[in-house]
Amino acid sequence: MIALNLLAGITRGLGITLGATLVFALLLLVLRHFVSLPLIGAYIANLLDLIDQHRGLVR
Repeated sequence: MIALNLLAGITRGLGITLGATLVFALLLLVLRHFVSLPLIGAYIANLLDLIDQHRGLVR
């Protein structure tokens, strides 16, 4: 009984992990067509500039 429940728990966890991975991969593929990656890169560059400015003020 314990071994059966252990096996069921392992397979359930593996199934959830694989399923979530597939769903997130498909979601990323769909979002990739709607969102421009250079926009995200520009946002991150601005954020890094703000962080560098803040570090300059703190020192």
